Amino acid sequence: MSNLDVSQQPLPPSAKMECGAAIDSSKMEDFVYSFQQSAKRWEIIVYPAMFAFTLLATYGFFLIYSLTSDMTQMATSMDPKMAENMEIMAKNVELMSYNMTVLTQHVSDMNTTMHQLSTKLDVMPEILQHMEQLDNSVAQMNTSVMVMTDNTHRMQVDMMMLSQNISHMMRPMSMFPTMMW
Repeated sequence: MSNLDVSQQPLPPSAKMECGAAIDSSKMEDFVYSFQQSAKRWEIIVYPAMFAFTLLATYGFFLIYSLTSDMTQMATSMDPKMAENMEIMAKNVELMSYNMTVLTQHVSDMNTTMHQLSTKLDVMPEILQHMEQLDNSVAQMNTSVMVMTDNTHRMQVDMMMLSQNISHMMRPMSMFPTMMW
């Protein structure tokens, strides 16, 4: 029988079902059994999924309810003078904006001044070189003044000795009467 073509196999006797279909009863039992197994598989998937969907829908409703109650509380707890306070805050923000503009201008002026100062400080090495030359000149003057002080002191000593010598010489002349001319 295995070598026979499927089309040549004899058809099993078919019994008529209540619905009028001509299907073998064993095939129908297999179909019913297969359908029941498939339904059980779907029950394992669908019922938990429906339960999860119901749970998520309930949680979503709870979240929406909580949000609306929080919004209600916020609306009732708002400051009745909020409009006045917002107006004052707007004026303060405007004043702060003006002050920031002034501050920006002052910082810009400081930047310009610092740039000018930087430009002027670029000649500082030349000034330092001149200051060094001036320092050397002052040191030379200091040395010269010290030499002059020493020489003046010597001149003073010499004048003192000269004065003493003249006074010794004048003693013998003081004996002569003074003549008037």
